[in-house]
Amino acid sequence: MRLGVWFGFFIAALANMSAPAQARLSGSDDSLLIYAVNLIHSRPFKEPVRGHGIYLGNGAVITAAHVLGRWPGFISNPRVLIAGRELPAKIIKKGSPETTDLALLSVVESELPVSLRLRLNPLCREPARAGENVVIVAAHDTAYSQIMWPQLLPPMYRTNFNTYVRDVGTGGSGSGVFHAGRKCLLGIITTRLSTSANANLSIVSYHFVSAATIAEFIPPEFRF
Repeated sequence: MRLGVWFGFFIAALANMSAPAQARLSGSDDSLLIYAVNLIHSRPFKEPVRGHGIYLGNGAVITAAHVLGRWPGFISNPRVLIAGRELPAKIIKKGSPETTDLALLSVVESELPVSLRLRLNPLCREPARAGENVVIVAAHDTAYSQIMWPQLLPPMYRTNFNTYVRDVGTGGSGSGVFHAGRKCLLGIITTRLSTSANANLSIVSYHFVSAATIAEFIPPEFRF
């Protein structure tokens, strides 16, 4: 019993060990909003569906595959709302939500503002590390978060702990996870995970597909 109590204290301490850093980084980072896009697709006799995505440059937009729908033909005439412009988009590659939950779309780059066309590929070259501060970037909103510590996740998820971030109540599938310091893209959010470290501590986090997986997913002609 005593061991269980001490373990509960240990987990609670991990959950709060970076509180000062979180306080210093409270708020948002609007400088990264330029990468955020809305994906819009129409459904017969229903309101259009909006999802999140991130502009990679070279006319390419990355999102989660399930944002485009789980069945072939579900999405019709996708459009991308980017930098205040709504542009038609073409689906270049779509993975599976059960395996590689990514989708790549393209827009005509010449239709974009020059300021966006000059942006370099934002993908990070180094993997995320436990405890690092990140920025969740969704269309019209950003918020600071943090890479999860493995001890705060169920054992089955701990080998991939550096692809989980704390829930900050913003964004959702297709939103970007950017490194707070380097301003590069660590990954794309796909699913929500709710866990309980003990009876008194409930933790909500989001899984994201890493930048390394995104780099492998992108066809050669869109790499730069």
